[in-house]
Formats: sequence, C-alpha cells, structure tokens
Amino acid sequence: MFIKQSTAYTFRFGPFLDDTDGKTAETGLTIEDSHVRLSKAGGNFVDKNESSNSSHDEAGFYVVVLDATDTGTVGELQIAAHISGALPVFKTFQVVEEAIYDALFAGSADLITKVDAIDTVVDAILVDTGTTLDGKINTIDGIVDAILVDTGTTLDGKLDTIDNFLDTEVAAILADTNELQTDWANGGRLDVILDGILADTAVIGSAGAGLTAVPWNSSWDAEVQSECTDALNAYDPPTKAELDATWTTAQTESYASDGAAATPAQLLYMIYCAVGEFSITDTTITGKKVDGSTTAMTWTINSSSSPTSRTRAS
Repeated sequence: MFIKQSTAYTFRFGPFLDDTDGKTAETGLTIEDSHVRLSKAGGNFVDKNESSNSSHDEAGFYVVVLDATDTGTVGELQIAAHISGALPVFKTFQVVEEAIYDALFAGSADLITKVDAIDTVVDAILVDTGTTLDGKINTIDGIVDAILVDTGTTLDGKLDTIDNFLDTEVAAILADTNELQTDWANGGRLDVILDGILADTAVIGSAGAGLTAVPWNSSWDAEVQSECTDALNAYDPPTKAELDATWTTAQTESYASDGAAATPAQLLYMIYCAVGEFSITDTTITGKKVDGSTTAMTWTINSSSSPTSRTRAS
C-alpha cells in the first residue's frame, strides 16, 4: 500500500488475535504509542513519533495514527506490534514522494496524461531515427563482418598454440609427480622413512607407558633446578635469612582496637599484655605496655569480689 511522504496517515491495524487459540479477537488491549514500532527504509525499529494511543475499532482492529515524522522517509515502512496476550501483527507500506503520490492518487492526478505525452514524444523519436538508424546498423554490421573475417584467419592458430603449450606443461607436471606414486607405495622411499619413524617411537608405548624406565640424569637435574629457580624468582618468596630475621628483629609495639582485626605482631603484644603486668581497680583490669606503666588495653570484669568473666573495654 502506498502512502504519501511526510503526511499524517490513519489506518486500521490488526487483527490482534489471542495468542492461545490464534483466532479469538483481542478487543481490550492497551496499545500505547511506544508499542507501535517503525522501520523506515530498512532502518532499525523505533517507537512511532505520533504520541496517541491506539483505540479498538472492531474485530480486533485498532486505529493507529502516524504523523509527518513517521512517514518522512521514502521507501518501505514496516509497522510492527507485539502486545502481551496477542499474536504479533505486522503491516508494510511503501512511502512515495508527494509529487508521485499526487500524480497517482490525488483528485487531479494527471499521470495518464503525462504518459500519453511521453508516448507521443517516443513516436516522434522513432520516426526521426527511422531514416538514419537503418544506415548506421548496416555500417555496424559491415564492421563486425570485417572483424570476423580477420579473426577467422588468425584466432584458430593462436588457440592451437595455447593448447599445445598447455599440453606440454601438463605433461611436465605429470612427469615430476609420477615418482610420488612410487614413493608412497609400500616399500617406497617415503614408506621406508615412515616405517623407521614408527620403529623409533614404538618404545614410547600407549600413553607414554614405555618411558617409565628412563633413567634420571644430571642434565635433567640442571634443567629442573633452572626452571624452579625461575619460578621462585618470579614468585619472590622470603629467603631463609629474611625468615630468620623476623625472630631476631624487634617488632613495632601496637595493639588492635577492640573488635578490630589484628596483625600477627599486634596479636603477640596483646597476648603479652593479657598475661603480663596489669592492675585491678574495682571491676576494671588495666593491662600495661612493655614499659610496665603505659596502659595498653583494659577489661571489665563482672564482679569486683568474685569475678567469673571479663570483657575487653578498650
């Protein structure tokens, strides 16, 4: 169906049928403007620009309105809608330029008149060329005859030369490759080479079973050690000297906050504080730092006279 470019257009879209039985008309659908999708001249689908919803007319057909933007591109215009509960519906239009549409469908359409005028012009051209065209065709025919005569005396010879050259080349190729047939035959040169390879590799056995008795040697030691050294260098683990130093180097005194995760060094200082020097005042236990006087942590006990539990306070 043709519609006019850049012109508002209203049409009935449907029928929308029940997606279960495929025949019952869906008359109560809500079809918003964004539900009606357009593809202009093969472009990506987009929502229709005209903003009105589509109301039901009858028998599952809904009234869809397009605006000048929706019809603004010449070419195929595809309309599609897939509403929940109903089968998909599609419709295709051909958007044509305003002048062409008016010439075909407007009340004052004059396309037939213009066609008649063109026919008259063509008739006149045929009459005019009829006096000269035959002569030109005869001239062309004479030229073609001359070409045929010329090539008839030389072309066959050239084709024969090409054919003979190809025959020679093909024969040479066959001579070079014929020996391959003998080489691949049982007992031929390539067959003997492959048999030797199979004999050498047979000791490997299925899944390497034949390699179990291969003796270890010093060259392999050096190779494995080199690979291990490369891997350790890439990983960069602590050296023995660095590990030893952790037991002979004083750690920075630090205590984790109440309820917070602690570093290994903090945990050691906190254990030392818990079992080392402390004082008790009423229901508060005060643990001292290494200097024996500075408060490191405090705990609250549940009784000043007969405590049974303690909770860290700071």
